[in-house]
Amino acid sequence: MDFIWRRWNILLVASLVMSAVTLSSNFALLAGVQQTRHHHDVEDDDEGMIMITSEFNALTDLNDDRQNGTMSEEVKDDESRTDVTSSDEHKQETNSSIAEDPENRLISNDDTRGGGSALTTNSITSTSTKETIHSHLQRRAREILMNEQSAKPPNTLGAFIHLGKTGGSSLSTLLNNGCHSWVPKPCRDDLAHASFDMKHETILSKLTTYYHTPDFSNKVMFNNLKSNIHEFIVITVRDPFERMVSKYVYSHPALLIVNKFEAFKKTAQFTIQMRKLGSEAAVYAFREAKIQDKHREIFDVYECFPTLEAFAMLLDDVLDHKAEHWRDSMKRGDCANVAKLAVNPFAIDHAGFETLLTHFHWNLVSMYQSHAGIDAYPTMALRTEHLNTDWIASNRYLGQDGDVLSPVMKLRDTSSTIQSSVVSKDLSKEGRKKVCIALKDEYDYYLSIIWNSINLKQDEKLESLEYSRKNCPWLDLSFPIKKTHEDDTS
Repeated sequence: MDFIWRRWNILLVASLVMSAVTLSSNFALLAGVQQTRHHHDVEDDDEGMIMITSEFNALTDLNDDRQNGTMSEEVKDDESRTDVTSSDEHKQETNSSIAEDPENRLISNDDTRGGGSALTTNSITSTSTKETIHSHLQRRAREILMNEQSAKPPNTLGAFIHLGKTGGSSLSTLLNNGCHSWVPKPCRDDLAHASFDMKHETILSKLTTYYHTPDFSNKVMFNNLKSNIHEFIVITVRDPFERMVSKYVYSHPALLIVNKFEAFKKTAQFTIQMRKLGSEAAVYAFREAKIQDKHREIFDVYECFPTLEAFAMLLDDVLDHKAEHWRDSMKRGDCANVAKLAVNPFAIDHAGFETLLTHFHWNLVSMYQSHAGIDAYPTMALRTEHLNTDWIASNRYLGQDGDVLSPVMKLRDTSSTIQSSVVSKDLSKEGRKKVCIALKDEYDYYLSIIWNSINLKQDEKLESLEYSRKNCPWLDLSFPIKKTHEDDTS
């Protein structure tokens, strides 16, 4: 009997010791999560690029995974998170794996930064990590909304990045704070926001700060991202070929004249000038001369490429350009260099198009190159081709129930018969090929963003890839993929 009693005492002590060890481990892990969550440590890598740690995304639910025995091999083994390769064999394997499971959502939580001509991101992460990002953002959204801490911009949970010519203007009208950084919030000074529907305001409207081209140029957005004010990004994107055509048409001086004259016709001054000059044609000619004087430089630039076809035929090897201001190229009569400066994403420091051709100046490459840490953030992509669907999915991702107020699409350079007749979008096969080749780097960034978007399903990502391949069949387009251990040791 004494033997049995002593044996029970030993087992009881052992059990208490194991419980204490487990409890201590759990507290240590949770403390590590809190410390990482609040500090967002910033360090430099070997190339001097900003590195923003995001381990808190992968750790928030890690304790539960360990207790439940559901921690995946990817989370257990950090060595499984490796770099990007462009091997055709791995491209095929990766794209095949997407097609096999169209319902799963791919969530990237990679800590590496962009380098070269494409974002350096892991293609597939563990189920645990996917759920962690999702649950973390939903939990944070709930906390803010329940405590009515929506906060005024820029102190919001997310950043809404409106890249020009992507349909972002339509979405901005659904954002209570969808106006430029210097405009008082909420936005009520412009007509588009005058009747904003507060009753049906979406989660994205409540939780994001709006950024557009002026906020890229004045560094407001980049400084806020560097300061880790936000925890996720929403960005409007569009197939690069179609966006390039849109940019060319939108910036064309012939369209500038038409748009300004149509606006002028709605003013009292138009009636006065009609009486004075006698006909609409005479008023048009008078206004055209005034517009040309005021916007002389854009007329000068487009003299180099008055048609889209002429523009395309100047784009041979855009990276091989003379690094100078576009005015210097014009003085030399080098229209090819002017066209290359407009398209080359690495020419933004010297081309001089920041205010003249703003939407040419700011593209995905120039934006991501200007801020090396931007790709660290969990990102939701709103594709122009599926704007309503992606908008709804992003709000749902953050936990919105019920109806989601959706945008009315207005692509200003394609919806107007007048605009279509003023500037032709016709391109020969050779011209289209030249534009596509010039956009190779932009496509790499575009597909990296699509691939790592947390709001898109796998079949939606594949759809965007195939759409781009049809637009530019001359390019070997694929999603970014990660190396295997064999790649590292070969």
